[in-house]
Amino acid sequence: MTQFKIMSTAADDGCQEKSAAGTKTSDQIRSRAPLDVKVPVIGIIGGPGSGKGTQCEKLVKKYSFTHISTGDLMREEVKAGTKIGKLAAKCMEEGRLVESSVVLDVLRAKIQKELPTSPGFILDGYPRSLDQAAAFEQSICPITAYIYLKVSDEAMLRRLVSRGKKSGRADDNEETAKNRIAIFYKQTQPIVSEYSGKLTSIVAEGSINEVHSVVDAAFSKLISNGSRNVV
Repeated sequence: MTQFKIMSTAADDGCQEKSAAGTKTSDQIRSRAPLDVKVPVIGIIGGPGSGKGTQCEKLVKKYSFTHISTGDLMREEVKAGTKIGKLAAKCMEEGRLVESSVVLDVLRAKIQKELPTSPGFILDGYPRSLDQAAAFEQSICPITAYIYLKVSDEAMLRRLVSRGKKSGRADDNEETAKNRIAIFYKQTQPIVSEYSGKLTSIVAEGSINEVHSVVDAAFSKLISNGSRNVV
């Protein structure tokens, strides 16, 4: 499966050099009013191999929320041959990253399209940094709450390496896995501190069903506050 990496900086051609990681996006987001979203928007975050995708799928199946995965959305754009899809393919071929504002355009379009009928949205592994979180809330809508799947480094590494052996994913070898875990702590972990007031932390080292029972209870409690965002 093609992995699309998202960068937080702007570039004239929509791609960004990997060496520019960590720079700001807030002053580069297009000036526009956020969408009028009155349903819950829940971010499911966690390190690589924490089970985000699996838990999101289970929640979507039960609650019929719209599943928002930036990777899936970009792959759809590539498959459809859209302008953004061609740009994403070009970035990938050149070993560069897709500019964050391009991904925000895709996210905004998806949410706007589903908004009339969706009971809510689940952000699968997004945002990945404080910059992305701020940009999303500035240009799309507030994020109601976060669920953080907490897994030890050892468990994440074990899961990633095991998954790599089964799937043949090149980015799940031990060396690359360790690098991905390090990047997670540098870029995504700060969200846990910054948004602690609306974040539920769940130890996700049990079986899929054991973890899901806790995630499901937390999710149900979050959305039971009503249909409006609680921010």
